[in-house]
Amino acid sequence: MIGIEGVEFAKLPEIDEVDAAIIKSNIERFLKKVSFGEDVKLHLTFKEHRHEGLKIHHEVHARLLVGGRLVFASDDGWQLIEVIQKVLDHLKKEVFRKFGRKI
Repeated sequence: MIGIEGVEFAKLPEIDEVDAAIIKSNIERFLKKVSFGEDVKLHLTFKEHRHEGLKIHHEVHARLLVGGRLVFASDDGWQLIEVIQKVLDHLKKEVFRKFGRKI
């Protein structure tokens, strides 16, 4: 399990230690960029869909509370880490847009 303050994971699939470290690093870097000194709460929900037996299609839904505003994003794909990164990028762009800051 990945433990990061202010981050909740729902239905996180089984991942190895290397992937967990990469995900944790990506999320921590994201939180530093969007916090602006505010308390930030991030909730990530994961879904898996099996295709043709072996292939797993991942879906990630995110809800971010920052500065009293909620921001939502979701994405899907075949590589879990890539999908998480795309969701974090969507959230970051939306936060910067709502707060009027440049990326």
